[in-house]
Amino acid sequence: MAYLALYRRFRPMGFDTFIGQEHVVKILKNQIKTGKIGHAYLFCGARGTGKTSAAKIFARAINCLSPVDGSPCGECEVCRALAGPNMDVLEMDAASNNSVDDVREMRDKIMYPPVNGKYKVYIVDEVHMLSASAFNALLKTLEEPPAHAVFIFATTEVHKIPQTILSRCMRFDFKLISTDKLVRLVSDVFDKTGKSYEPAAVAAIARAGAGSARDALSIADMCSSYSEGTLTYNDVIEVLGSADRRTVFGLVQKIIDSDAGAALTLVDALASGGKNMAVLAEDVAAELRDLIVCVTAKNPEKILFLPEAELSEKTALAARCEPHRLLRLLDIFTSQSNAFRFAAHPRIVMETAVIRACNPDKDYDADALMSRVVVLERELAALRAEIQKTPYIAQESHISTPTEPSAAPVQAPVQPVAQPVAQPVQQPVAPPVQPAAPPQPQPAPQPAPQAVQQPVYQPAPQAAPQPAPRPQGGEAYAVPPSKLWGNVLRKLRTNGNAVLWTVCCDVRADVQSGTLTITVDDEAEYKMFTREDHFKTLSETAASFGNYTVKIVLGSAPQENAELNRDIDELKSVFGDALEIKD
Repeated sequence: MAYLALYRRFRPMGFDTFIGQEHVVKILKNQIKTGKIGHAYLFCGARGTGKTSAAKIFARAINCLSPVDGSPCGECEVCRALAGPNMDVLEMDAASNNSVDDVREMRDKIMYPPVNGKYKVYIVDEVHMLSASAFNALLKTLEEPPAHAVFIFATTEVHKIPQTILSRCMRFDFKLISTDKLVRLVSDVFDKTGKSYEPAAVAAIARAGAGSARDALSIADMCSSYSEGTLTYNDVIEVLGSADRRTVFGLVQKIIDSDAGAALTLVDALASGGKNMAVLAEDVAAELRDLIVCVTAKNPEKILFLPEAELSEKTALAARCEPHRLLRLLDIFTSQSNAFRFAAHPRIVMETAVIRACNPDKDYDADALMSRVVVLERELAALRAEIQKTPYIAQESHISTPTEPSAAPVQAPVQPVAQPVAQPVQQPVAPPVQPAAPPQPQPAPQPAPQAVQQPVYQPAPQAAPQPAPRPQGGEAYAVPPSKLWGNVLRKLRTNGNAVLWTVCCDVRADVQSGTLTITVDDEAEYKMFTREDHFKTLSETAASFGNYTVKIVLGSAPQENAELNRDIDELKSVFGDALEIKD
């Protein structure tokens, strides 16, 4: 006897050995048990999912004299008669018999009653291949068939069947078979044939089957012939022609490392070896899909069915890349199918996709931007954590160490310090950009803005609150006073306080003796800062960087004060003591 392929040798003969389509099997078995047999059935789904096998089992079961749990017994005279060629179960391939004459011939013969069983069953495979005229010729018979006639249509492209046919059929959708069920199927077949194997090899075969039992058994047939001894994982990889999978994985590594030069070198090596560029893009997409599963799923081993070493390698690579970027990479390579279909030079399409994937900084897609933002946020968080770990012990040298070798910048402001310290405490001004030379002593009513600004940065020689970093209880500051306001602004922005942050950018701030003094020039801004929720936010933000307190002061802009003072002097020179000025 000639050799019989595994997928034909182990075709299920009853519903009890049928795998992966439990919802279909349950309905068909219940119809057989109750005798509620329809006149037209439509089995649709992907190839190798059991459509034709289910049709044959159902055709024998509805004619069986004593079905066992909805399956044909295989022992009665009708089952024995239907096991070979017969006139009651007829199969027709619509791919090669798709004309209107073929349908008319079937319509004429269906009027004859069955010879052995109760029903005459017509199984039409790939029914979507029938012509429009053939469908029209079949329509009337399908609408009013003889009582003994049952039609079973099978198709992989149900969308090509006219709605007039679909509405007259009982439709069953066959799903892809899960990988774990294919693993059990292939293992059972190898056990029955006496073939020894490694579990990883069977898992690779089931994964290559891609939900099709027929494809999985065909691959198992090839692998069984390839290996004389125990079937190993490497044997399966060789049979599948996937020896370059390590190269594809290396290409994905170079893409994640943004090494465009090395990635293009690998593409050149694969192209020189005859690798189809469209298939290469699909292989890269499959590798990226595995990485996404590794980084997101809690149990990737139950989804991928990979050897432990390969799974660990992919998990480590996935941990080096942001999920947003993985999604963007997957989108780049899966969206090239149409480009490959119409491209005159597929290699250029592939190389362009690789360069785009290697350079996310030049990609303005939302996922690419999000991945870059996530990287920046992580770096900022690490920097902030490093700053908070190091307590501030002493002030900066130009403030707290008057004994530095460069004595001139420190000694210069010693003389004018005593004058402004006692005067305008309630109107501190933002620190100057450059430390200016001390101004000449001026009358108290007309302090220049520079004279007010100098003591803010030079209180070290005489000011009593010299130990400013430890104002209460000797607690160290996480952030020095000179950097407090900048850190407060950054934290307000990153915490989502956009309105308060925007207003804070336009005010003056000063830190002395552990107190952050915020000076505003407008009453509306003063009311906003002193509002309970805003003041609480500012206080908590400042306190998060050390033992700081917050004070809000309502003042006037320095320029406005200077102009006002000049106007008052001019009026006094004209009117003298007769002029009385009130606040």
